[in-house]
Amino acid sequence: VVFGSSAYDMPVQLQIYPEHEQWINIYIHTKELAKSASRALASLTTKFYRCGGMDYKVFTRLYETLVVPILTYGSGVWGTQQRKELEAVQIRAVKTFLGLAKQAPNAAATGDIGWSSVYAKQLSETYRLHIRLTNMNCNRLTKVVFTHGKKSRLSIESAAIEKFKDLGVNCDLKGIESKYEMINMRNCH
Repeated sequence: VVFGSSAYDMPVQLQIYPEHEQWINIYIHTKELAKSASRALASLTTKFYRCGGMDYKVFTRLYETLVVPILTYGSGVWGTQQRKELEAVQIRAVKTFLGLAKQAPNAAATGDIGWSSVYAKQLSETYRLHIRLTNMNCNRLTKVVFTHGKKSRLSIESAAIEKFKDLGVNCDLKGIESKYEMINMRNCH
């Protein structure tokens, strides 16, 4: 696919990967993020044990500051498939804080701490990215590619809407999207 770029007056060529190659790349990306987040969690765990424990509020703040940004880096483009390797890092953090053994049930541990799952954060980032791209100026190459992608295959936002409904979030994303598209249509023409 070749797009003309008015800013540089030269064509920009994009390579469209087959679907299976795209998923392999995302899988490799998330595995590397899980490794990096594990290192950050190890640092937090060391501080946790060295201090003789921490208050819930302090541990949560440190976790959300040090580990969560690594777990959710680039998650807006992953789509709506759950990444188990990232969830495992969060479960390890929960069990560390609560003092549970590795064999303790994950559902009980995550329910006790009250954090939202990495998957819920991923869906939130996917939605946030979609809204950002929808509001983007039509002259930007990113917007052109986004619009082309919406026309050429099943869009990610429809899958995201279904996942939000599964999580019990009641939101009218289609209504919001149509309002933004009307604004963008006025800006583009």
